Amino acid sequence: MNTNIPQIFVGVDVSKSSLNVHIFPLKKSFVVPNSKEGVQKIKKCLAGHNVSQIVCEATGGYEHLLKQLLNVWVVEPKRIQAFIRS
Repeated sequence: MNTNIPQIFVGVDVSKSSLNVHIFPLKKSFVVPNSKEGVQKIKKCLAGHNVSQIVCEATGGYEHLLKQLLNVWVVEPKRIQAFIRS
């Protein structure tokens, strides 16, 4: 079954105070606070899209709120660096 709805991939750069979000292939980027309200804004923005995956780097704990409120894959930075080198 072919549905002309593109798959959406979301990358989130996590810091202590903010979440930098990029939505591919929509080429949409925005920044929200790293808080419950910020994560709710992400949810609202993604509602209605066919989101395949949301990914962020492990940041030593700053990603926990995001992981609690959204279905997020947390990736170790060393694995990402090894993939880039390969």
